[in-house]
Amino acid sequence: MRIIRIFPLVAMITCFLPFAVPAAENAPAQEWDKVLDGIYSHTWRGRDDLSAEVKRQESRIRQDLPDYIAAWERRMAAPAVSTGAETAGGECGPLRYCAGDFLDIKGFMSKLREKREPMARSLFEKLSPAAQRAVNGLDPAAGGQPDQAAPLLAGELSRIVGENTFYGQGRLEDLKLSPATSALVQDPNSAMNRVCINKTIIAEAFPAELARNFKCVLQKDETYRRVAVAKTVQYLRTGDRKSLDEAVALGDTFANKLMYTDFAFWYYYPRALADIENGNPAALQKDAYEILNEVVLWEEPLEAGKTSPAEMERRHYAWNLADVILIRGILQKKMAGLEALGPAVWVLGSRSTAQAIGERERDLLRLLTDVRKYLSGPESDNYRLNYAVAMSEGKRLNALLLRALDAREKGEPVVQLFNGSGENLRLAGSWAGTWQGKAAAVTAYLELVNTGLSRMKDVLPPAAMASLAAPRDKENLGMALALYRGMAEREAGGWEQLRFSDRKVYLNSAQGLWNSMRRNALLTADYYLDRMDRDDFQSVMDNSVPAEKALLRYVTLFEAHASTDGPRETIPDSAYFAYAEALKRLSRLERNIYSFNRNMQLHNQAVDYLLKGILVYPYDDSLSEYAALSRNINTGSVRTYPDVVVRSVVSNNVVAKCLQGNKSYCDPHTRQALEWNIYKVRNRLYSSTIGNVPDEMKQLVQDMRRNANSSAKVKTKGDNARPNILAAADRYSALCAEISPLTAAAGAALDKCFSEDAGCENLDAATGRLLAKRAELEKLKNELVAAAGNWVQPQGAVSDNPGPDRDLENVRNLSNLVIDEYVNQTDRIVEVLVQRKLHELTVADNHPMHKVIKSGYYAPK
Repeated sequence: MRIIRIFPLVAMITCFLPFAVPAAENAPAQEWDKVLDGIYSHTWRGRDDLSAEVKRQESRIRQDLPDYIAAWERRMAAPAVSTGAETAGGECGPLRYCAGDFLDIKGFMSKLREKREPMARSLFEKLSPAAQRAVNGLDPAAGGQPDQAAPLLAGELSRIVGENTFYGQGRLEDLKLSPATSALVQDPNSAMNRVCINKTIIAEAFPAELARNFKCVLQKDETYRRVAVAKTVQYLRTGDRKSLDEAVALGDTFANKLMYTDFAFWYYYPRALADIENGNPAALQKDAYEILNEVVLWEEPLEAGKTSPAEMERRHYAWNLADVILIRGILQKKMAGLEALGPAVWVLGSRSTAQAIGERERDLLRLLTDVRKYLSGPESDNYRLNYAVAMSEGKRLNALLLRALDAREKGEPVVQLFNGSGENLRLAGSWAGTWQGKAAAVTAYLELVNTGLSRMKDVLPPAAMASLAAPRDKENLGMALALYRGMAEREAGGWEQLRFSDRKVYLNSAQGLWNSMRRNALLTADYYLDRMDRDDFQSVMDNSVPAEKALLRYVTLFEAHASTDGPRETIPDSAYFAYAEALKRLSRLERNIYSFNRNMQLHNQAVDYLLKGILVYPYDDSLSEYAALSRNINTGSVRTYPDVVVRSVVSNNVVAKCLQGNKSYCDPHTRQALEWNIYKVRNRLYSSTIGNVPDEMKQLVQDMRRNANSSAKVKTKGDNARPNILAAADRYSALCAEISPLTAAAGAALDKCFSEDAGCENLDAATGRLLAKRAELEKLKNELVAAAGNWVQPQGAVSDNPGPDRDLENVRNLSNLVIDEYVNQTDRIVEVLVQRKLHELTVADNHPMHKVIKSGYYAPK
């Protein structure tokens, strides 16, 4: 229940006589009073909503809000009016004295000189030395005549009544005042009101000596509050700082009414807004807590679902406070130093659980909920509010960015989401005070950069993309590396000093930071590799250096922290695959440079990188790549022979179990890729066959048919086998023709999966169809090769008939072409499987294969 307001007598009187408004004055419309009393329900909704509401009311009331303010300012500027004829040519006025105000100047001076009364003593002490000499009859200028001292004393009184309040706080409290004046002095209000009040007190002390030719016209406290509200609204809708400063000043006029919620709110709310404008976090924290304690928390909240007027009023006050702190203070002004307001926002969030009634309210409720999540939890920073707000907004904008990218949106709105998210996440990192908060903020920002590198090549300007790949040392990977090293040093002990919530949060933070770094290293290298023109030496050199730097930084990180004795808890399972991938990309980089600079050290370095990568992750086509490359190895070491590398790979217990078909160690596609590449190495199939094999097969089959027709009269033992071989060859050619578009479709689905970084559902179906055709291809190939092997050279053939000899040669050629095309088609199919697996392992943080790779890294060789 709201407090019933009981105002002092001065709030209901106009000091004895009613105040008559001049006819020429535009009076403030009373309809504004009710509007301003409830405008708090719009002040937190944003400038557009508030402006629309004010315009609507201005149209209805037919008075602009600035006119309402001006009308009251004119009245407030005249807190006293004359009630008698002015003298001395208009020099006299209600707020000043003149010689004509003295009814008995001699008696007035006598009382001052004698100092018997408290007021006389007080006034005499406040007089200037010249005026005191005049009162004592010692001023030659007065000539000993009291009337000649009147102008001097009038000026002195005008000065004195404007300086200080006479009554109260130990001053003249024994002075006898009339009831009306006693009520008047309880609320001195503004400086101009103080003049009129002081003149009233002096008039009562000297009734026979001074004319009482004025009356005080003091406004009610509600009037000052409403004008303060109106000025605050003007600031909110126009940004006029002067209006806000004037609203703050008006708050002093009702500072003794702060026990009432509406007065308290409009006293502290403009001050909080001014604190933001002044960049004063300490003052904002004080004023915000005053609003929370004296307004929002004045009464306990009603039961859920209750929406009484009083409850709705407090609810709007709470939204205003949330808007001031979270949106205006932190999100808009980026105001630092508001950490102490974390508990206040937590309380606001706990009390704002009712169903939101509008979009703006839902947004604020969402913001409060999100901020609470970052005030406490695994990604929090020990209740630091600035950090929590920045993290919340950065993550929100990042989620909207990902949604826009999934919808394949482009343009400036998407760029703004990216930039806004980055700005807030960087702020969160700078505002964080614990390692837990810094790790969360840096990880989130680095993942945003990774999103830009992987998915926004066609969205961000080229300069922005370049800055993501080559940031300043303190940003991106450099800052993440420094954080990780500091965290990893304390893995065995001391991690508690970094102020993590618990060890699980500490380990998850370290692993999350690592995952963001590994993705960043590979994506940065990809950025430069994509830009590289491999036929242009300058392009190769310009792009290979930064790509190599990014990859080597990750390799160095891994080798510095990955223990050979066993896995570390701060290193995620995904780290081992990324290490192998970085080594293989370094190998390709060295080979690109070697193609222009025939330095065998570059070639051998490329081979060494590739060999190290194979031993960590042999499940792609790198074994075949190594076999082809090893033919030019400039070393006599037997360890570099492809067969030796294969034996080393299969001697690994984990790899051996994968080849045995143990599903706990690898999936069928991974096993098939490994088996195929081992097969190619052992059979010296270093590269695909050059030429159009299907066309060669068709031509060969046609030759065999023509040969059969030309030698039809000569019977051989191969005549019965020939139709079967020719039919099988036709089926084989047709099947290869079916596989080619399927492979192309699977490749297109793979590219789409890569570019959109989303689900690969279409790729699943395309891969399934492709593998089914491969099984059919392998079966038919085996049939054809077996049939060709069983071809029997005819006995007793006529020697001058070349048909049988040609048949034998054609069958042998057909067998070779079948094998060649089988290798070609299988290579293309396996390439799809390999690239898909590489993509999955690069993107995922917790792929099952990551554990297999890690186990293989530490398995006995």
